Amino acid sequence: MLVNIHHLAEQVTDYVARCKWRERIDLVHEVELLGTGGTIFAKSTLFADQPFIVAHGDNLTRFNLSAFIARHRDRPPGSKLQ
Repeated sequence: MLVNIHHLAEQVTDYVARCKWRERIDLVHEVELLGTGGTIFAKSTLFADQPFIVAHGDNLTRFNLSAFIARHRDRPPGSKLQ
């Protein structure tokens, strides 16, 4: 997991240091923001050829992530999900 710590870097770093998932989190500090696409592109070697999900920390979402991934993975090529 990548977490951009441009905003409130010290507080986010302190929180992640105490988090039980800290070993699975990579903190990225951008002095100048690259934007969502820029951050992903800059760290693209971490993803290799694997699928990934982009989520913004300031959006509260509650849904079944496993079902979401399965539906995306099982869609016919070229189809648009409704």
